[in-house]
Amino acid sequence: KTLQVTATIPVVGHHVTTGHGSVWATSLNKGTLSRIDPESNQIVATIRVGESPTYVAAGDKAVWVLNSHDGTVSRIDPSSNKVVAIIRIGPGTSTAKTLLGLYPARYFGFALGAGAVWVTDYNRGYVVRIDPESNQVTKYIPVGTEPWHVAASQRAVWVETKTSLVKIDPQ
Repeated sequence: KTLQVTATIPVVGHHVTTGHGSVWATSLNKGTLSRIDPESNQIVATIRVGESPTYVAAGDKAVWVLNSHDGTVSRIDPSSNKVVAIIRIGPGTSTAKTLLGLYPARYFGFALGAGAVWVTDYNRGYVVRIDPESNQVTKYIPVGTEPWHVAASQRAVWVETKTSLVKIDPQ
């Protein structure tokens, strides 16, 4: 335990998370999700997801990937490494005008918690709620101008917008 790099895995990733005994990394340009064994540091599965997978999160029963350019979320079964559901959350390819200039996506924030999957829609000013049991969008919640990041606990969903921090009652 020397605080030194101990492995380099050849994945050109965008976002990474852990869960189900693995490391999961999205590849923005390839439209894939890589599953990595943390003991061998080897890629054990490459899963085709949607266009421009930007975020990944691991929950109790599934791994979820936000595909920013095609307006979908992919649900992956970690026992089979297969996409078992594709949930449309809104329009596809779009460009968001942000403080950093034009960003080639509109869906930025992504979180699991409070019994749902949560995604921010920067252009429309919404947070999208996905029910993980039905794999359906159950609500589009208006939160104000340019929602960016989202975090969820059992008691609240927090959304950072251009002008404020918004608290949502998830029930």
